[in-house]
Amino acid sequence: MVTKAKPLLDSAAAEYARLIADPCNAKLSGTIWPGSNASFVARFETDFLYRTGATETAAALVFVPGTNSIYANATTLTSDTTGTLLGIDAVTFPGPGASFISASAGSIRAVASCLQVSFPGTELNRSGIVGLGVTNFGAITNNVATAAGGGNVNTTAAQLRSLCQHVERMPQDMAEITWFPNTGDQVPFEITQQGANVQLDDASTKNCIVMSASGFPVSTGVRVRIVTVLEWTPKTNQGLVATAEVPKSRSTLNDVLMALPASKGTSWFINAYKKAAPYARAAGSVISYGAKVLGPALMAL
Repeated sequence: MVTKAKPLLDSAAAEYARLIADPCNAKLSGTIWPGSNASFVARFETDFLYRTGATETAAALVFVPGTNSIYANATTLTSDTTGTLLGIDAVTFPGPGASFISASAGSIRAVASCLQVSFPGTELNRSGIVGLGVTNFGAITNNVATAAGGGNVNTTAAQLRSLCQHVERMPQDMAEITWFPNTGDQVPFEITQQGANVQLDDASTKNCIVMSASGFPVSTGVRVRIVTVLEWTPKTNQGLVATAEVPKSRSTLNDVLMALPASKGTSWFINAYKKAAPYARAAGSVISYGAKVLGPALMAL
């Protein structure tokens, strides 16, 4: 007798896994976290040139999807070893969709996110290295400025690179890191804290993306693109009817996170767009593309 293998994930969890793996293109879905919610899910994006000053040759940036906050180096980095604090500049570097979220949302939870880095200069002048990683924000809070609630201890681009699982030469096209959630990301974040008022005891339980770049030409910087999918609960003045949703999956967050490396390799979250490109061309649609990327085991539901 042949026994059919039990699928690793149920359909709702498989859909969420595809979204984590491809935040830019996958079909929007909710999370598989426990408890009911009364939220909407939307994809947001921001794209900007970063650290293009006349003496800047290095850059440091941390993005916390769970609070939609960008922490930037507060000091001009003239070398790989120049000390700096990390601080929130919500005016110059707001999180993706920050204006909409601030005006419309009462709370958010991060669903999926990725960060891409590319070189904005000429090919002749392309130089330097880029490091990208995912870690718990608690590893960063000591280096956050006192004004933002941190420990006020300097760090450097070189030191931050130790938190990056991937380091490469300044890319010819782009380098990308795909975020994945921690258990702390299951807790909704109140938007009254957005911007410089983020409470680090809330943020430190969540996973973040770390970017470190060094050795690029002055007056050039790097181009950063962040895409994030947020579950947001509307404020009472929006007139939106929020229907309570009960959990749709019996799978856990651990099940989802274990399925991704099982189907795509242990480095699935590094430069995933390069690994996905052949499937995208062959499949011809986002939905089937996601199924092919994650493998038939996830789709045998």
